Amino acid sequence: MCPTCRGLFFRRADLLAADPELLGVVQQAPQAPAKALACPFDQEPMVARAIQTDHSTVVVDHCPSCEGLWLDQGELAALRKAVKRARRTSDRERSLRPRYRGDPSQQAQKVLDAQQLRLNTNSDGAVAKTTTGWAIFAVLSDLPVEGYNPVYRSPVVTYALMAICVLVFLAQLAIEPLTMALAMVPDHIFQHPYTPLTAIFLHADIIHLLVNLYFLKICGDNVEDRLGPRWYLLLFLSSGVLGSLAHGLLTTSTGIPMLGASGAVSGILAAYVCFFPDVRLSLLPLWWVIFRGASWIHLRALFFVPIWFLLQVAMLFLGVQGVAVWAHIGGFLAGLGLSWWLAQHTPDARIATLAARIASGEHVPDSD
Repeated sequence: MCPTCRGLFFRRADLLAADPELLGVVQQAPQAPAKALACPFDQEPMVARAIQTDHSTVVVDHCPSCEGLWLDQGELAALRKAVKRARRTSDRERSLRPRYRGDPSQQAQKVLDAQQLRLNTNSDGAVAKTTTGWAIFAVLSDLPVEGYNPVYRSPVVTYALMAICVLVFLAQLAIEPLTMALAMVPDHIFQHPYTPLTAIFLHADIIHLLVNLYFLKICGDNVEDRLGPRWYLLLFLSSGVLGSLAHGLLTTSTGIPMLGASGAVSGILAAYVCFFPDVRLSLLPLWWVIFRGASWIHLRALFFVPIWFLLQVAMLFLGVQGVAVWAHIGGFLAGLGLSWWLAQHTPDARIATLAARIASGEHVPDSD
């Protein structure tokens, strides 16, 4: 014992006798920048270690040679608290693992089953984002807000497609002839056969761009999660091109350029309702607020998306101008047909993602 600071030096045997887990906590603690003392037992330089307790950090001197430990007054009690903290953390981690024993693929399916059960019971299916900010967004934009529908990996392709649309739009603003060069004009479709594809990434104005990006984000991430990146990209491009062709072949406005990702996004909407019919999409339109107050309208995707499609058909019969309705209809039908085929012939890509995370020991709750 030091007569000045009343510190104590504990040899390895002393530490094991005091608490067998204490030495392990010290050895795993990160090195601290503080200057350490020389070991009083063998005069070797000791290492300062920072050990986290419940409410503070304790810096102690540890000798890597003899595994002795120099503790100032009160630090032994603090270290015992650190041991209890480490034990609680370990117990919590162990308590999360039993549900993932066995085949990771089977356990991944259980996670997806739990997700579907949560949607079916409507316990959390309605949108949870009923904050003032989301309410203002829903009123001003007239767009739906997605409820509970977790994804289990980063939607890389969705983000890439969104970035391409933004970059192309900025290029449109900087280079005026670009829009006419890449947009699809129905009269010239055979002279410029690439335009049904290039027109997907063009947009008429910032509102047109933002609406497409919004639907691509709230629906595209889940569809990509279900299909995997390659099939998802094929779905997006196929819906966009076939939607462009439907407009080019069926529209009466044959000399007006067509541009926008709406056909591709319509195909993504079709896939969304095919794979996630029970997800709630919540709306708060201005006319509803005026007559009924700020009470959200919650609709399953199974009802919301067909209503949207019927509105496109109504716009077609009403002869609405300035909207490529045939591109919406064609893209939706193409996406619906391809999604139905993919649902029958491709595995759920989320199974592989979840199985890999479970096999690595990661806890994967169904509410990620």
